Amino acid sequence: MSKILNLTKESHVWHLTLSRPDKGNALNMELIRELTRVFLEADVDPNLRIVVLSGEGKHFCSGGDIEWMKQSMNLSAEENTKQISELYALFASIDQCSKATLGKIHGAAFGGGLGLVSCLDFSFCLESSKFSLSEARIGLMPATIVPYVSKKIGWARCRSLGIRANIFGAYDAKTWGLVTDVYDSESDQQHHIEECIEDILLCSPQSVKTYKGLVNHMIYHDEDHIKQHAIEGISKLRQSSEGQEGLKAFLEKRKPSWIKS
Repeated sequence: MSKILNLTKESHVWHLTLSRPDKGNALNMELIRELTRVFLEADVDPNLRIVVLSGEGKHFCSGGDIEWMKQSMNLSAEENTKQISELYALFASIDQCSKATLGKIHGAAFGGGLGLVSCLDFSFCLESSKFSLSEARIGLMPATIVPYVSKKIGWARCRSLGIRANIFGAYDAKTWGLVTDVYDSESDQQHHIEECIEDILLCSPQSVKTYKGLVNHMIYHDEDHIKQHAIEGISKLRQSSEGQEGLKAFLEKRKPSWIKS
């Protein structure tokens, strides 16, 4: 793993930590590429069940790295398009990851940092955390994260936050559906993360993967496509080894084989 991203593998869980604390864990091309690579690897790892994303130091992720953004001023249109495409691919790799994704959020989650939060399945947030779609304050717009932020909090809220570019707090983020819950201490936050991990590990890996795929199809496709995807998805699960095992275990009043004793 690179010096800007730490990965610890624990049984079925990967703990992934942004490690640019002196830069507020701001996103630059190196970090964008490393994060994308890890989430694409996570998507196909047969033993992995859960990815937990956190940030080292004072902030979860303060947005785009200032030096990286400065460099963009000297890039050609083609070079800028390529970089932004890679940033979009990062958010897509997290949003489309077939494994459960959890975030441990603290400090600032601005711009691209808020984008990371919006792509996760669960975000456990300290009450001191701050959020902003801040790009308009520097003459840009949060284009690459709008699909994911709007999916979490709705188009109207997303539009107003992007236009105003104001800072909002953890309890607003919870009310609007951006984060799962808010905690007043890191120990309480960690306890609920571990509790969530335990719950997910009780579930069929294939069911989680198929369900996440179905939800994404419901968001991004029309009704007929959703219907077909739902029918095919549950049909395949019923015939799958995990589907058969889960039903047998329920009927036999025992734990299914994917739960390790």
